[in-house]
Amino acid sequence: MTGSFPDTRGELDRQFGAVWGSDVSSETSETLKGRQNYPAGPLGGALDCAVLAGPTESRTICIWADGTTVGGVIDGKGETSPEDLAKRTLEIRTAVEVKVRD
Repeated sequence: MTGSFPDTRGELDRQFGAVWGSDVSSETSETLKGRQNYPAGPLGGALDCAVLAGPTESRTICIWADGTTVGGVIDGKGETSPEDLAKRTLEIRTAVEVKVRD
């Protein structure tokens, strides 16, 4: 998403809270586990990752936010650790987002 996101930490809270606001999604019965902050890379902002633990399987999700962009990456098979998905998310972010010169 693009727009104006002056409170990056608040935006991450909103994004994670949109589905997992009470740590359990009523839509998917997934529980949000182990949400952690990771380095957001040279473009700045904030990056959090967590595991979505479901009744039969788990997925890993990372979401970043900066002043103008919010994006996310989900490992739908749950085969990637949050640390590894954070690294992959930064690679994807670098490929899709460029810093605007002032």
